Amino acid sequence: MKDEDKSKSQLIDELQEMRKRLAALTCSLEDVERKQTLATLGLAKVIFDKAPIGIWIMGKDGEVLDVNEQGCNSLGYTKEELCHMTVFDFAPGYTPEDWAAGTAILNKGGTRIVEALHQRKSGELISIQVIQNLMRFEGQEFRVAFVQDITERKQNESRLRESEQLLTNILESMNEGILVLDSEFRYTIFNKAMELITDTPRKKVLGQRPWDIFPFVKNSPIEENQRKVMKGEMVESVEVYSSLPHNPNLWTRDSFSPIRDTDGRIIGVVGVVSDITQRKQDEEELRRLRNYLSNIIHSMPSVLVGVDSEGIVTQWNRRAEQVTGICSEKALSQPIDKVFPNLAPEVDRIKTSIQECRVISVPKVSRKHEQEVRYEDITIYPLVANGVEGAVIRLDDVTDRVRIEEMMIQSEKMLSVGGLAAGMAHEINNPLAGMIQTANVMKSRLGGLDMPANLKIAEELGVSIEKIRAFMEKRSIFKMLDTINESGQRAAEIVENMLSFARKSNAVLSTHHPIQLMDRILELAATDYNMKKQYDFKTIKIVKKYEKDLPMISCEGAKIQQVLLNILRNGSQAMQTAKTKFPRFILRIFSKGEPEMVNIEIEDNGPGMDEQTRLKVFDPFFTTKPVGEGTGLGLSVSYFIITKNHKGTMDVISEPGKGTNFIIRLPVDREK
Repeated sequence: MKDEDKSKSQLIDELQEMRKRLAALTCSLEDVERKQTLATLGLAKVIFDKAPIGIWIMGKDGEVLDVNEQGCNSLGYTKEELCHMTVFDFAPGYTPEDWAAGTAILNKGGTRIVEALHQRKSGELISIQVIQNLMRFEGQEFRVAFVQDITERKQNESRLRESEQLLTNILESMNEGILVLDSEFRYTIFNKAMELITDTPRKKVLGQRPWDIFPFVKNSPIEENQRKVMKGEMVESVEVYSSLPHNPNLWTRDSFSPIRDTDGRIIGVVGVVSDITQRKQDEEELRRLRNYLSNIIHSMPSVLVGVDSEGIVTQWNRRAEQVTGICSEKALSQPIDKVFPNLAPEVDRIKTSIQECRVISVPKVSRKHEQEVRYEDITIYPLVANGVEGAVIRLDDVTDRVRIEEMMIQSEKMLSVGGLAAGMAHEINNPLAGMIQTANVMKSRLGGLDMPANLKIAEELGVSIEKIRAFMEKRSIFKMLDTINESGQRAAEIVENMLSFARKSNAVLSTHHPIQLMDRILELAATDYNMKKQYDFKTIKIVKKYEKDLPMISCEGAKIQQVLLNILRNGSQAMQTAKTKFPRFILRIFSKGEPEMVNIEIEDNGPGMDEQTRLKVFDPFFTTKPVGEGTGLGLSVSYFIITKNHKGTMDVISEPGKGTNFIIRLPVDREK
């Protein structure tokens, strides 16, 4: 029992001891906690005072209860000065009503962030940002405000706004369209020029993708380039034709570049779009004018060659290609004397023309071309344009003109010779008539010897009439008189033919018999003789194959005879030149099978001609005779007389070594 009591007593003691120890431990713990709390409060005080942002504790009426060092420094006051001030003392324009309204907002929202102005002790205004909270402690209401000086930020924001406004003004004033796409290809910038180019307001475009607003962009080079740039690929600008409702012929030049962030990552695309419609129209007009001018230059019959001051070819027209056989592509940028050797002698004149700025003309420059002498007029025109010197050389083939001039001179000579021949023919006619008349009188007197006058003279002379008659018969006096008369008549006919042929035609149609036309011209051709060349038309055999009962033809007889004589003379001279052993003409005149036409064929057995010559035989100025012996106009004029003047046809059949046959077909009645 005692032991149990002892145990209880010990236990009570132990419990009391434990209570003491617990009380001591509790006191110790409270002391530690108090010390820790004090330490925490001290740290908080340090943090409050040394915070880089202004911290204000305000009373419920706006009085300053406490403020840290940064708050004091920002306004230039001491803490003691500020703690005797209210917010209304350093916040210009801030009123108690504003304070009450702010308190109401804080009661609802808990935290409020505002921007305002504070006035420093020096009077300087600064921009601030205030973060406010409403707090209550032990029944008291406080407002804690964190105040940061944002003057620099505001200045930067102002500068940024100014820069943005400047950029906006620049973008809006640009003639080129400017667009910006974000990483999702949505428009973020679409300037005024883009509105004008597309006739689409920006509010409809911003936030949209290009191909959603403008269907023509889909699958076009525009979309392709935008996607390539967004991937970081380099692209060239592209010219795009579009047909829009407001502009069905819109041309734009679109170029795109990437927009990168500070890390170099692509975050968008900027595009520059230029309306080049007017430029394209100007280029098209310029191209049309160039083509028009080029067509004029190329269609000219003259050779036109442009050169610079060094004689390098800058222009080469189609006629120059035809003459030289060198195409324009090969001639350009080449020396003129290399591609056009015929102009090599003119290089010095070209330089002189350019240096002295004067036109130089060189007429009738002769050159040999395919066994033929041709003539050219060369004119050099100096050019000075935009400080670039050069010249244009013009070559005109004047061979035909020179030959026509020569023909006119020859015609004048022939007219003079014709006039002289006509005068001579008239002069010959007078003694010829006297000769024929005297021969007729002699024949009359000698033929009638029994005339009283003859008998009287014979008796006076003591001569017998019978003996005189016998003498004349023995000596063929009467035959001689007949021969004199016949020769005189033939000479008279020849003179008449000459006068008829030389007489100027009055272009009056009359009816003629084709055989008479041919025979008369044969008589005239028979007088053709050249002693120097031992040429005599009479040595040529004439074979006549005339159809009987030929109709009369309506024609200009002298012109038809001119054609026939020209063919006969050409044929006879060709046979004489080729030394044909037995020269011969076969003359055919017939109308069989064609009652409305008369056919005249003149066939010789001369050297003939090849196909190339045969095709050119009626060309003006074409001749196979040596220079100076032919004008090349005879057959061309003959062809004109037959085909144009008389509505007939004229052909030639010939082969080398097989002679030549000219075939003339004349209508019986040209008017029909």
